[in-house]
Amino acid sequence: MSILILMTLLLLLASCQQQEAEQELITVDVAASVPEKELTVQDFMDVEYVPLETNDDFVVPNNVAAIGESYIVMRSRGNDGTLYFFDRHSGKALHKFNHRGQGPEEYAYVTGVILDEENQEVFINDAGTAKMTVYDLQGNFKRSFAHREGGYYMTAVSYDSDHLIVYDASQMSKGGEPRDKNYYLIISKADGSVTDEVPLPYETIKSTIVTSGEVTAAFSVEAIVPYQDDFLICEASTDTIYRYTRQHKLIPFMAMEPTENPEQVLAMGASTRRYQFFTAFRKELIMPQMMIPSTPFVYDKEEHRPYEVTVYNADFKSPLEVRLNEMNANSATAYTAINADKIVEAYEEGKLQGSLLDIAASIGEEDNPVLMFMKEK
Repeated sequence: MSILILMTLLLLLASCQQQEAEQELITVDVAASVPEKELTVQDFMDVEYVPLETNDDFVVPNNVAAIGESYIVMRSRGNDGTLYFFDRHSGKALHKFNHRGQGPEEYAYVTGVILDEENQEVFINDAGTAKMTVYDLQGNFKRSFAHREGGYYMTAVSYDSDHLIVYDASQMSKGGEPRDKNYYLIISKADGSVTDEVPLPYETIKSTIVTSGEVTAAFSVEAIVPYQDDFLICEASTDTIYRYTRQHKLIPFMAMEPTENPEQVLAMGASTRRYQFFTAFRKELIMPQMMIPSTPFVYDKEEHRPYEVTVYNADFKSPLEVRLNEMNANSATAYTAINADKIVEAYEEGKLQGSLLDIAASIGEEDNPVLMFMKEK
């Protein structure tokens, strides 16, 4: 009897904790004046550096396409179309492929890369031709399928073993118009068929296109961001960031106080138990720089308040600012890529410490980037 009571209490506690997590809503006013905060990565993250091997066949720019548990995928600049595969843990160069072209087994442009290690596949998303092409990890063609009729998928993320979650960006040309359909979809990895839709609660489409006089520019917000075992939906048309679970449940995650002149749009960054990193983009165009301003923030969950934030890497004695890119791999919470020349320059000036010292001694300034992986302590 006592065991049964204990199990019941544990189930009730777990249920209460789940409900509490679902009900917790972060509210921020990004137009208000908030304090500044400086954080050092090493204070709340364990850091691992992986230098990417450089040889005559593997010279890559600082352009990360995808990261999994076993592989790092880098892509070439512009529209060259080459994908380079490295070992996630050693940085060893493994293989590369390029199938850019106009044929049925090729892609015209690499809008995004979805690495599916579970099924040993890689999806090349080409928004320009509204098509996804699927290869095995060696680059052998397996299949392709079109985006839904009239749509183009700007963001795609692996949802589960059989599905992708995608954002149809065709609404961006409809700013100010009533929403006519759902633009976040669950699609089959096998044939691209839509198996479910994410019904976000907004009525009017707000675009991320900004105009100043005769000049028009657009800013990019990652529409779907991995969050723990779920996803954050970052839709410019709503002031709320939603958490979308693998059980197809939509939960308000962060609400922004409405702003005017200019409007602002939130983009989500890395998440830890204490900190939620995010960026606010202001929908204005600063001329003549043609710059859309943005402000990096962190929400401190212990203090229940936001700060303008700068994050530093303490392995540089003159601390280097770090961008925490969210990951959906268990081996890290976030990553950033550091150009080799920055590391070599700091080494020659005696401004390095920690494990970067050994790496700097063995690389050249024209070598491939060094990936910095950060895992919550």
